[in-house]
Amino acid sequence: MSDIDSIAGLEAILGKTPPAVNLKVIDHVDESAMRWLAAALLIPGSAQVAILRGTAMLTDDDTARASFEVQGKVPLLATRVDDVEVDLRASPALARAALWPAAAAPADIKPAKMFADHVKLNKDKGLGARIAGAFVSVPGLMQRGLDKDYKDNLY
Repeated sequence: MSDIDSIAGLEAILGKTPPAVNLKVIDHVDESAMRWLAAALLIPGSAQVAILRGTAMLTDDDTARASFEVQGKVPLLATRVDDVEVDLRASPALARAALWPAAAAPADIKPAKMFADHVKLNKDKGLGARIAGAFVSVPGLMQRGLDKDYKDNLY
């Protein structure tokens, strides 16, 4: 097992970060958040949430990554959590939301159309913007692209 504890270690596996990834408030995980993980997990059918806390570490361990295999694809990294604490807590907000049983997704939500509409809002007149605009204007092409991307680029 190999824990990933530096940018150099991460880049050795994933390659250099594309510039757009760093266009955030800060371009790094700050020291206070680096080692700790906290998550609230929904429990289907319940008005409780599971609060998970622990020390998180990226790893390229084969066994850890293998448990996430989907359609023969294994992620390059997995997150290992040590010193795990789990608490179950009632969530009045979940009880009020009445999420269970879950309703079917509305039929009028079309991800490809939403994406295309978003691209068409771009006011840039550069070559990249024109190509993107032309791409999303071809009927059915965006949906086929999303379907292919989901199938081929899961990891």
